[in-house]
Amino acid sequence: MVALNFYSYDYIEGQTHTAAFVQFGFMAALLLIIFFFILRFRKRRMPHKYTEIIFLAGILIILLAGIQVNDWLNREHVQNEYRGVLNQMRQLSRELDVPVDHIYTNHLKPDEVALFLAGDHFYRLERTEGDPDHYMLERIQVINEFSVKLIEK
Repeated sequence: MVALNFYSYDYIEGQTHTAAFVQFGFMAALLLIIFFFILRFRKRRMPHKYTEIIFLAGILIILLAGIQVNDWLNREHVQNEYRGVLNQMRQLSRELDVPVDHIYTNHLKPDEVALFLAGDHFYRLERTEGDPDHYMLERIQVINEFSVKLIEK
């Protein structure tokens, strides 16, 4: 039997707090290292055998910076998906007059069709493709409620 996982608002909100500060710090450190090498090279006019090593290190640092920027953009996309789910849950909370901490969802990204557990009832939310403000919400029955697993923080 496969369990159907439903995630709480707090769990999804906790997923949005990533180590963005560490990424920015790493990027700043890489840029400072590049700046240091450029200044050192310009002031001392290093011998040619060291300029090749510094040039290769600079290329490596630029490559690592590019990887970090790509990783940051990917994480930002995932964070936007989590924020979309949180917005759906807040909207559903207002509409059904259920506290947001009593709403669970089985999706971690805003899909066209998502299942929600609000209080004691299950709902299917279906969004229209072009307009996220318009959706259809219908109450559904779950045949085997024992297969539902609630995941908190």
